[in-house]
Amino acid sequence: MRPLTALSKELDRRSSDDLSPLRCDTRNQEIQMLTNKLNRLMSEVDEVLTRERQFANDVAHELRTPLTTIKLELSCPDPDTQAIKSETERVNRIVEQLLTLARLEQQHWKKRFETVILDARMQGILDKYQDRFADQHIELMTDITPCSVQGDATLLQVLIENVLSNILRHSNDCKTVQVTLSQQQLVIQDNGQDAPENLLNTIDTSSRRLDSKGEGLGLGLTICQRIAAIHQASLHFENAQPGLSVCLTFSHSMTTSG
Repeated sequence: MRPLTALSKELDRRSSDDLSPLRCDTRNQEIQMLTNKLNRLMSEVDEVLTRERQFANDVAHELRTPLTTIKLELSCPDPDTQAIKSETERVNRIVEQLLTLARLEQQHWKKRFETVILDARMQGILDKYQDRFADQHIELMTDITPCSVQGDATLLQVLIENVLSNILRHSNDCKTVQVTLSQQQLVIQDNGQDAPENLLNTIDTSSRRLDSKGEGLGLGLTICQRIAAIHQASLHFENAQPGLSVCLTFSHSMTTSG
């Protein structure tokens, strides 16, 4: 019982915010197994708490600016109603994204995975965005080949539309957008301004933005990264010189043949 007593004393010495791995200084297999399971449990709890803290930071970060603008306008004797309307719509978009993030954190999506004919889904999205790009004088070019993946069609559509919408919001100097879908990869590339290299190196941090003057990707990027992770895919951003290339690559296990 001595190893079990030592393990119990180590737990007693821990504070509630200390979820670092427990030591196991015994050869007793049962105690080793118990310690490993406790460490795995604490690691999972730590991940959940980290996501909760990040979620709270996302809320504060994204809502601070529009709410401040609305507050300032309402304090003026002659408030700018158009600015208030614009910021209210922005808050609404942020809330919708926060709700999407909250649903992603529930991690029940894999139970709903099925074969998604991504080329057909992609064509429907592009048809929807064609006029929006034309209104901003951006040529939308496509190269779509058959592609089927195991996943959730709704989540994948959210990811793709977030990327396309971001291009529309920050389309300075952008004249063309090339969308290429192959069996294992989706690439969306514009010919607008490049992003700073130091920003690309840290773009997986949810508080980072491709355009600090506007909404940027912000929560949208966080959503895209988590949707990619759920599908065991990688989402990579790189400069296309000119422009930005967004590459979604699926693992072999998530693609289907035929």
